[in-house]
Amino acid sequence: EDEAQELAERFIVVNLDDQSETYQDAWREFETGRVDSAMAILDGVDLAGRMRRNLGVIEKTEGIIGEKRVARDSAVLQIQQDVDQAVFSARLHKTDNKYREADSLYALAVEFDSLDMDIIGEYANYLQEQNQFQIAEKLYTQLEKWARINASDSSEINLRFLSITLHNLGTIFGDQKDAEKAMFYYREALEIRQYLAPFSPEYRLHLSQTLNNLGKLSLDQNEYGLGEQYYLRAL
Repeated sequence: EDEAQELAERFIVVNLDDQSETYQDAWREFETGRVDSAMAILDGVDLAGRMRRNLGVIEKTEGIIGEKRVARDSAVLQIQQDVDQAVFSARLHKTDNKYREADSLYALAVEFDSLDMDIIGEYANYLQEQNQFQIAEKLYTQLEKWARINASDSSEINLRFLSITLHNLGTIFGDQKDAEKAMFYYREALEIRQYLAPFSPEYRLHLSQTLNNLGKLSLDQNEYGLGEQYYLRAL
């Protein structure tokens, strides 16, 4: 139930007018609680095949104007819609505990939109939940590079994204028993989150999460005094 609510909240920002008819049909089924029906609608489309066909159209019409340019623009739009549909379908399959299908759909979305940091971050987080740490680490490292560049403007939204990425990298390395790297990334996330904390309750929650993880990591390394300090600061 909690996952279904979280999924519904994710789609508050989706403009259905920008989506394909299939997406809209599936959404209506999902909205009325018919998740199986929504998945059946989405699974009835060969997304991978259609996306590769449209990619072929784009490659053949590169630099062409006129009627063929219209075909190219249509193919670009269809691929973007299909990427969104793949993510929607992945989320539904994840909610239904169909993890292999969810994994394939997330991977397909990233393959055809390798510059969307939100999609890559969502896929990395999914992989982390599935204990696929090495693949998740590669994706988070990719996000880290982009996040550091974007955060150079010191804007709140970009610092937020960087802090989340650093925190997740800390968790990835902690899960792989690499305490040194985990501590490095948690501490860098901590610095940013201490700066952001006064701006909103969400940021204060993020700060508490990083402090708690640092506390646990310190205790695991037999640094009991330091661990206690982190835990007390998290309160």
